[in-house]
Amino acid sequence: MNDKDLIMKLGGVGAVSTYLDVSYQCVFNWLTRGIPAQVKLDNRDVFLTDNPQPLIESDPA
Repeated sequence: MNDKDLIMKLGGVGAVSTYLDVSYQCVFNWLTRGIPAQVKLDNRDVFLTDNPQPLIESDPA
């Protein structure tokens, strides 16, 4: 899975930027440039897993 697919699987640019407390634009740039290696290492449970799950749960309403 490439980094763009991973970001989308995690819930999209907004979800990832909120989770990491970085700007939307920063994460949006990762769609093209890739997620920095240090970010992946600092957040292994999110980015370096075999089965990534969405970061924000949707309301079952």
